[in-house]
Amino acid sequence: MMICEWSTGLAGRSAALAFILALASGAKSLPADTVTTWMDVTEHALSESDGGTATSRTAQTSRVPAQVALALFEATNGIERRYVPFLELPPAPPGASAEAAAAVAAHTVLAAVYPDHQKTFDDALVISLAGVPDGESEKAGSEFGKLAAAAAMERSALPVDAVLEPYRPLTEPGVYIDPGLPSILPFETALPTYFLSRIDELRPAGPPRLD
Repeated sequence: MMICEWSTGLAGRSAALAFILALASGAKSLPADTVTTWMDVTEHALSESDGGTATSRTAQTSRVPAQVALALFEATNGIERRYVPFLELPPAPPGASAEAAAAVAAHTVLAAVYPDHQKTFDDALVISLAGVPDGESEKAGSEFGKLAAAAAMERSALPVDAVLEPYRPLTEPGVYIDPGLPSILPFETALPTYFLSRIDELRPAGPPRLD
């Protein structure tokens, strides 16, 4: 199975559910696509840690799904070379295991953000790597996965000098309110963008003054 293919249908969800059940039952084999599985583990961790609501998330945890997805993509694509990379990573070692790279990349991000759930992620990693033969391929893939994870987390991190802007659309007739306000949480507009050079790059100019 090509693990860069994203499965969003019933089969993908069923496989992810099987993986969660496997963790609970102590299974030693991986019954799911690696990428789909770890994205489901990510959503489960986010729900368990943040209560599953947007207002309870922090600047760090709100980016976890994007960080894991980016790490998974760069880890697998850096080995399979099927798509244009988003991050600039050194070439993956020849023969590196894409399965190992993907699993370790996701595990590294999740363990860094949710250290209290380290054992759960470790158990998931053991199951993920059970189908990867031991040897240099697994080792090289694992190291490349760690590299992809570190790059993904750095790319998505909240700048230390970021200004947190509260949502305060208080105004009066004739006074334009800039749309660059967070929808829910104050750190939303301070997070770095993925595809735009700056957050207001495509924002339209305000209307003319009414005075």
